Amino acid sequence: MALNMLFDSGISHSAVMEAVHTLGAEVAKQTQATEKTAPAAGRRVPECLTIEGDAFIVKQKHEKKTRPIEVHHYRVYERDQGNDGKFKVVRCHDFLEIENRKKLAERVRNYPDLNYELQGQTVFLASDAGPGYAPQNLLDLLPGYTHGEYFLDRYHCLRKIKNTLGR
Repeated sequence: MALNMLFDSGISHSAVMEAVHTLGAEVAKQTQATEKTAPAAGRRVPECLTIEGDAFIVKQKHEKKTRPIEVHHYRVYERDQGNDGKFKVVRCHDFLEIENRKKLAERVRNYPDLNYELQGQTVFLASDAGPGYAPQNLLDLLPGYTHGEYFLDRYHCLRKIKNTLGR
């Protein structure tokens, strides 16, 4: 619903900011509730755990001045292969923060350790490699005993291929 509001061509800047704040508050409330109730004893061993990170900028207009606001987003999810052979995203957990990427990174860093048994596991990491989302930044999110493999996220990988091939 909030994304539909963001992509409506006739939307005002204040409506975009209201949607961002409303969505952010709801995600923060759900995230905090999940993080508080997460049992450390019953941790899952994921078949395929992925952490994606990205950010985007929303320009806030106030009295003829625009101010960029950074919205940071991480998504932690598992992928399971269904009966039809296709992989499906399951147990997806979104983290969202406005302006404060380091605070968000700390929350993301704690989540896998609380919910998953990652000893000897490989965790897949994906981003656009932009500022704050470089491979080393994402590898720093993992506990020391966990192996991580970094990939350019699907959107940016396909865009890079398209630009390289000129199509």
